[in-house]
Amino acid sequence: MGFKVAYERAGHFATPIRTIGSTAQTAFPQSNLTEWWAPYRQARATGNTSGTTYFGLDFGAAFTPAAIIVGNVNVSSIKIQGNATDSWGSPGRDSGALTVTQDPLTGRYNYIYEPSSWTTNTRYLRVVSNTATETDGTDVFAVGYILVVTTLTELTTPLADPIGLQPTEAVLSQELSGGGDDTVSIGRVRANISIAQSVFASAQESEVLGLLRQNGRAGAMVFYMNDGDTSQVYVCRRANDATVSLTGFNSRQLTPVQLRELI
Repeated sequence: MGFKVAYERAGHFATPIRTIGSTAQTAFPQSNLTEWWAPYRQARATGNTSGTTYFGLDFGAAFTPAAIIVGNVNVSSIKIQGNATDSWGSPGRDSGALTVTQDPLTGRYNYIYEPSSWTTNTRYLRVVSNTATETDGTDVFAVGYILVVTTLTELTTPLADPIGLQPTEAVLSQELSGGGDDTVSIGRVRANISIAQSVFASAQESEVLGLLRQNGRAGAMVFYMNDGDTSQVYVCRRANDATVSLTGFNSRQLTPVQLRELI
């Protein structure tokens, strides 16, 4: 299976008109749900009742989601539901119970859900806690963000192995007068993804150039590993310039690409 991507500048990120939820704390409001560039800035409910406590989005009109990404959630089981109205007695679309696992790279709990048959009755979307036990012991349901994309494309170009996965955090180091040093964390853990120099056929050139062009370096993209682990999905920006070179007849080469997760 190939990596899957969606591009902000290509209009793939659906834009909600408002947020919804069962409850929310003043200090951790529902508006945080739409800030996919800040997964640690959670929306938090005032409690956590399985099957009842939820957060969600109103998109203003019915549409078809390609994927729903739930970032930095603090429970290990959720349901994702869609409906034509903000009345949830019998939602039109229901994922059933989804098991949320911890991303081994960042330590956060994420889930990417690709509905196969959600169509015209999805104006409202919500994420429901499906367990009363939290992963962080806070006794409240919390979600970092909900991002819905209308297009999620699987890359067919065979990018080079290995793919580098690096968890990083900002630190401050200071040398001490006694000769030692002290290092403290001044930031959160983020994912850095390194794609090595890749060689591919000329027929795949447009796909690779699209990967570089559609967002440039300022636009965000969804990068999903697509290897069976639904927690390994990241909202990133490209951190370096990259070049496609013509290396011979029917042959192209991509210089290494660095993706840096937004936090």
